[in-house]
Amino acid sequence: MKVTISYKNIESTEALEAVTRRKSDKVTKLMDQAMNLHWTFSVEHGEHVAHGHLSGPQMDFFAEATTGSIYESIDEVVARLVRQVRKRKETWKDYKHIKRAS
Repeated sequence: MKVTISYKNIESTEALEAVTRRKSDKVTKLMDQAMNLHWTFSVEHGEHVAHGHLSGPQMDFFAEATTGSIYESIDEVVARLVRQVRKRKETWKDYKHIKRAS
């Protein structure tokens, strides 16, 4: 998986990048395909905003969180992306199961 990180109105730090890559691994464990995960971090009106965009073949997921801490925002985005990916995988599993049964 390719992980890219962009910053807007916020400084890049090694700690933030390390946490982001570590948290991104939770999403990558769920996917067997080649995926791209693009993070965008910003500060808007004193709130920290994290955007996560996961894209790959035949799928496109997006999550956004706004909190007082950038690390809380990252956690929320990862949780939302994981929820979306699991839901999609369940749909695929059910579809394949129904297709084979017929």
